[in-house]
Amino acid sequence: EVERLRLLQYIGQEFNSSLDPDELLPRVFHSVLTALGAEGGSLWIAEADLLRCVLAVGGASDRLVGARMPVGTGFIGDVASKQKTTVVTRAIEDPRYQQSFDGEGADAAATVMATAMVAKGDTIGAIQVTNKGGGSGAFTAGDRALLEGLAASAATAIRNAQLVEAERRARDLAVLLEISREISSTLDLDRVLRSVVNLASRALPFDRGAVGVMEKGSCDLRAIAGVATVDPKDPRVADLAARGEWAAGRGEAFYLTDSDAPASDAERLFAQMFRDDLVSAGVRSGLYVPLKDEEGVLGVLIFESERPEFLTGTQRELAGILANQTGVAIRNAQLYHQVPLVETL
Repeated sequence: EVERLRLLQYIGQEFNSSLDPDELLPRVFHSVLTALGAEGGSLWIAEADLLRCVLAVGGASDRLVGARMPVGTGFIGDVASKQKTTVVTRAIEDPRYQQSFDGEGADAAATVMATAMVAKGDTIGAIQVTNKGGGSGAFTAGDRALLEGLAASAATAIRNAQLVEAERRARDLAVLLEISREISSTLDLDRVLRSVVNLASRALPFDRGAVGVMEKGSCDLRAIAGVATVDPKDPRVADLAARGEWAAGRGEAFYLTDSDAPASDAERLFAQMFRDDLVSAGVRSGLYVPLKDEEGVLGVLIFESERPEFLTGTQRELAGILANQTGVAIRNAQLYHQVPLVETL
């Protein structure tokens, strides 16, 4: 019992060391699996009346991750709905969870356990573990108590991270609203582009931000964050424009997670093509988002960092929204400046 309490305290401190959901959820999941010696399992997060599987190991993990189910439906949904712990003596293929034990059956050895994560009366999600490694593969009553303790700590940590994330998202959306007002208040293209990259630094943690306009297939960098004027003859500007031009040619957002350890074929190709430039500029990761509308690619929005994986999924979504706003502003400015030409013709 003393050892279990020490383990709960230690892991609880680990849970509370981060308020970033992208970092916290894998930490929670793998800590639970390790502490219980489980060979597999899944972590589900509540979203309104649904549960979404965010992580899974073993069995049907490929099929589970990203899956959604209504609260109260199925084994996990039932556990979350009733805010309880359920253990079963073998793999679940329904018939009401084979031999299922709650309360008086708690001492029975189990091969599957699941418990709700509850904080202040609200269901945050659920954790399921399967097959204890070694021996019979069955969890004990002590394992159940440990799972429940870990789930309680995890629920509080995840709830805190969600509250912080919601507050951060509200601030980021306020920044996007300010940018939207700024870029829609003028049809001066250069002013629009300067506003975009400079105000974006309030929502995104980049080291270098730039925006370029596509002119006859080439990327013309028109604004760089923190720089009053852009010198196209500067080799560093030319290199940055070349990276943006390559990304714009893809027609879709490109995220370089780490130039030293590319995670995909596209990243490996990019890292090989621009290796010397990236090293010279100290770039480890970058996000390149084409600015486009129904008529084609108008330009590219560039954010680069000296550290790997510098953006979270939420921050990449914000960059996508910003790119859409910028694309509309560019098109409006271009159309405005074409009107005198049309009248002259």
